[in-house]
Amino acid sequence: ENSTSGTGTVGFWGWAYNDQVPGPTIYVKPGDWLVLKVVNMLGLDGNRWPTNYWGRPNQTNIHVHGLFVDPKKPADNVLVSIDPGQTYTYRYKIPKDHPAGTYWYHPHRHQAVGLQTNGGLGGAIVVEDGSAVGGH
Repeated sequence: ENSTSGTGTVGFWGWAYNDQVPGPTIYVKPGDWLVLKVVNMLGLDGNRWPTNYWGRPNQTNIHVHGLFVDPKKPADNVLVSIDPGQTYTYRYKIPKDHPAGTYWYHPHRHQAVGLQTNGGLGGAIVVEDGSAVGGH
């Protein structure tokens, strides 16, 4: 009997943060500054996508879910647009009373959010218990 269960290779086309899908897990504690430098290496948009369908699929940004952070630049402004080849640095102040928990980040560039997030861009943010000794 010939069985290949569990021995195959699965591949997909997509994007990744730091060559990882999902992206790196980020650990912070209440009171920390989270600084994320995004270097957009998605490539030029070109004529690959129909006009007005995906907009600019290779422009990107970052949005965080669940964190109690400022929604303005240079923090969680979903209207920031990082063109291919450009760099943007986000700075989030995690409040001292922020609850511990698991949150997440993903791109939120309008007209490209679905394509980029479903294509693999996203990751976890863990806010550790600020009273715990040691940690990650």
